[in-house]
Amino acid sequence: MTRAFVAITHFDLTAAIDFNPGSPLIYGAFIYIFWASISALRRGDEDIKPPNKKLYLSWMTFSIAIFSWLFYQRIIRLILF
Repeated sequence: MTRAFVAITHFDLTAAIDFNPGSPLIYGAFIYIFWASISALRRGDEDIKPPNKKLYLSWMTFSIAIFSWLFYQRIIRLILF
């Protein structure tokens, strides 16, 4: 995942997905949390506001689908090889 994060930072999304298909989702979460933290500091808030529910649910659905697919691929490789 480290190489995938470096690839995303260099705007090479295809390489990042080749390294780890789930890495753009985690990277996006890090970026959101960083942005929300900076915004909270600027406002003087102590807490980070939760994300929009629609955004959160779509991100969770996509994340569960991707990581389920990755898990399935790992199980298939263990069984067949």
